[in-house]
Amino acid sequence: MPGWHVLADSLISSSMKFIIEPQIRFKEQLREWATMFFLGPAANAWEIKALEDPSQLFAK
Repeated sequence: MPGWHVLADSLISSSMKFIIEPQIRFKEQLREWATMFFLGPAANAWEIKALEDPSQLFAK
């Protein structure tokens, strides 16, 4: 998660145009995660995601 925040801050400061702005989903819940979407160099949509607790990746 710390690396996601560093990347998000760097992209924001470089004026990246996001499809979905960096945000935290399900804050303070078991499956909390951070996500952002933007277009890569070949115009493909990229999602960068980080989980607060990676062991919850496939939790129901």
